[in-house]
Amino acid sequence: MNPKSHLLSFIKGLSWRVIALLDTFLVVCLVTCIFLECDYSSALKIGGLELIFKTFTYYLFERFWINFIDKRTFFNPILIKTILWRILATLISLILVGEITNQGLSFVTITIVGLEFISKSTFYYLHENM
Repeated sequence: MNPKSHLLSFIKGLSWRVIALLDTFLVVCLVTCIFLECDYSSALKIGGLELIFKTFTYYLFERFWINFIDKRTFFNPILIKTILWRILATLISLILVGEITNQGLSFVTITIVGLEFISKSTFYYLHENM
């Protein structure tokens, strides 16, 4: 399959979102069970909204990366791509987690988003190398 195809961008975005959905659900459940009451409902809401928002955002990000970034200028383009995507995705997560858990910019929100940043950076880097 042509690495610049729209279908490949969509498949990569969708496969990544499935991995990310599972990660989000587990991290939110873990943190809320430790610091609050276990909140499976919020974990599902956050995961579902991230699935919608970030699938679309990732598709646009992937198309931008393919069409406008000269990968030859980077020492490790996959690492740079991982960092840029995680920054964008983390901002979206920060908003969603704070709003859905009604915690705003709290310790719980920062903990969830921080753990997600670490886990998803790792998973995303591995996903990009497949």
